[in-house]
Amino acid sequence: MGFMTSYKMIFIKNVRSTVRLLRDSLKKTIREIVHAYFVIYKLNMHVANSGGLIDKIDFLRNYPYLIKSRPVVDYLLNILNYSIAQQALIKSNGNKKSYLLHVCIWGDDYSKKFLDFLVPSLLAEGNIPEISKRIKIIFLINCDLKTHEKINSSPVINLLERHCQIEFDIIPEQIFTSLKAAENNCLSKFISLVTKTRPDWKYYLLGCLQNLAMLSAQKSKSYISFLMPDLILSEKSLTTLFAKIFEGKKAAVVTAFRCLDTQVKYHIKDYYNNEALNIGAQELCEIAAATMHTAARNRIISKDNMFFQLTAQMIFHYKTKIVVRALHYHPLLVDFEKIHVKVTFDFNPIDSFFLCKIVDKDTTLENQIWVNQDQNEVAMIEVSRKDIELQKKIKRKIDIIQSVRDFVNCAQWDAVNQYLLSKRCVYNYSGNYDYVLSEVSDMELIK
Repeated sequence: MGFMTSYKMIFIKNVRSTVRLLRDSLKKTIREIVHAYFVIYKLNMHVANSGGLIDKIDFLRNYPYLIKSRPVVDYLLNILNYSIAQQALIKSNGNKKSYLLHVCIWGDDYSKKFLDFLVPSLLAEGNIPEISKRIKIIFLINCDLKTHEKINSSPVINLLERHCQIEFDIIPEQIFTSLKAAENNCLSKFISLVTKTRPDWKYYLLGCLQNLAMLSAQKSKSYISFLMPDLILSEKSLTTLFAKIFEGKKAAVVTAFRCLDTQVKYHIKDYYNNEALNIGAQELCEIAAATMHTAARNRIISKDNMFFQLTAQMIFHYKTKIVVRALHYHPLLVDFEKIHVKVTFDFNPIDSFFLCKIVDKDTTLENQIWVNQDQNEVAMIEVSRKDIELQKKIKRKIDIIQSVRDFVNCAQWDAVNQYLLSKRCVYNYSGNYDYVLSEVSDMELIK
């Protein structure tokens, strides 16, 4: 009896100890979540309202520690300090209007996509070679040191230099070190466990760099294209976009769904000519339909889509046609000479709230923003790895159509959202693919 009693006491003591450790760990994690998101909220609110980054840094430095280790806050402080230093260096490009191309790249995957996909498509007929005949082009590349060395050693960059002035801005290694620490701390792991997605702390860095480029274009009243390294543009895309700007538009915006990189690479191999990727809009449209990424398929509006994911990009698949209705459009060309309001700096990526900041309320949106509705005219695809945005099978039965209706109703409170949702971006294709079909018309669901 004495042995059994002792055994039970030890067992109970171990259970209590384990519960206590779990409880303390959970408390710490909750405190860390509250703290990090409070900091992020205050950070964006302060910058949006006043732009006073110095005051915000003082706030973060003096804020009472809720936890012993604050990797997320340290990371935010690093990009805040970096943004202040870079803003002080922004100068006007002079009286002659220029065209600023901007891209952020770090890591082997994105640097390879930049050299294999984006740059060759920019070198295509009717893109950079044609624009450079009329306008001075400055290509600003924000990257890490390794990417800078990789790009400089590529033969493609020599072709690019024939048409534009290339400027590198090397991101300090300290920022990447703190970003890695923020991504790997217990807060990020907990969020990944609960939401099945990784916290995208990197997008605060992306937003910072894009906003710095935006300030530069604003100061010089220049044209600017916000590019991503994993994009492919059809030939003559830039000349078409400039034509829309010359007609009086402030901005030209385009949307694109993800396509699988390995399949895209196979389909485009015959379109390379002297390092340029000369592919027409119709051909790129066909390739987009043939190589639709799993993440894009999960966005197809259909009762039969067992992996459905509701996002700001809603995809309708019909026979021989894909229609995208989206809140998410990328500002592919902006003319800051036509923007008469001061656009304030924040840490949101440029495709978040930028359009809301530049529009005039006393002019129709149709006269200010050109939205690409025909991918056979201007085509753009986003090339992604297989493991991006994986979605698990829906475990509980949901009314997908009603969910979309509710989402659209909530989104339409804003005039810019209403305008973007009213546009149908159409991909016409001739292939036969086994993606689920939408049984409801997008024009009926989104009015």
